[in-house]
Amino acid sequence: GILIVEDLSDKYTNNLFKKNNLIFNPLFNTVSHLFVGSHHPLACKKTVTKNDIVKYPYITYEQGENNSMQFSEELLEPFAYEKNIKINDRATLLNLLLATDSCTVGTGIMISKLNNGSIISIPIENGKSYTIGYISKADFKLSENALKFIEIIKEIVPK
Repeated sequence: GILIVEDLSDKYTNNLFKKNNLIFNPLFNTVSHLFVGSHHPLACKKTVTKNDIVKYPYITYEQGENNSMQFSEELLEPFAYEKNIKINDRATLLNLLLATDSCTVGTGIMISKLNNGSIISIPIENGKSYTIGYISKADFKLSENALKFIEIIKEIVPK
């Protein structure tokens, strides 16, 4: 699976990997980005600050009742947002970004073909750093298709 890890030395995550005979294989690093619709008042900015962001409704994607902070669906910036919208459907998240001045935080990776450039990402100044990688079984050789998938990710993401 593909994972985003905030702290490669995190004891909880590393113990979980070790306990389950998993290896985290880093692919690349990124910083947190703000996702907004192209109509959003912040859409024209090259970077955004905490003060720019907090006044807009923030969308939190929650998957299931037993959602763990360690395995959140989105990156978490420790900002005190004035309004928080909690949803559990990714299509709703995208529709809210397209139809309102709401925002969410992510890796900055958005395939523009999926949204025709209607959702953009903006780097957050002094945002957190993350490592994106994949996990694999320590004693298991990846299939040819898995290796090809990883190579495609390495080619696409830096763009």
